[in-house]
Amino acid sequence: LPIKLGPRAFLWDVEFEGNTRITDTELLETFAIVLGSPVSFAEIDQARRRVLDAYSEKGFAFADISTTIELSPNRRRAKLRISVREGEQVRVSAIYIRGAKITRETLIRSRLALKVGEPYRTSDVRATEERLATLGAFSSVRVGFEDPYVPAREKVVIVDVIERIPQYFETRPG
Repeated sequence: LPIKLGPRAFLWDVEFEGNTRITDTELLETFAIVLGSPVSFAEIDQARRRVLDAYSEKGFAFADISTTIELSPNRRRAKLRISVREGEQVRVSAIYIRGAKITRETLIRSRLALKVGEPYRTSDVRATEERLATLGAFSSVRVGFEDPYVPAREKVVIVDVIERIPQYFETRPG
């Protein structure tokens, strides 16, 4: 199979559309792709994920980002168009804890970084999972939405824990 390579395209312009909550300047900083560099689909995909993470950090859990590349007639310049569908900012309406049979719910709730009424941020989810894991009482901790595929302005958060089997040590002379 012979492969014929064409001219190398360089990124000449970046255009954002559909973003209202984060400015173009902030998105361009987050995107972190240098104008004038060769077009790399792998780098563009990584940059798209960084922008998606930035939206998730601001509470837009259902944001969607797509990219398209428009080449110039001589195929040496490329314009990157980034389409953003922000959706609604998701707030935590309630937090339910499942799987805690031995551990007190008040102890678990004291370790939660997520708060009812505040935006659902990925950093708060990670912090909650880390705080609960450092207790040493659980073999598994997962934090997520009750209905993860249904976009809504307010969502119920479920904290699933699997407790370790309790172990007792007894010392006796002998």
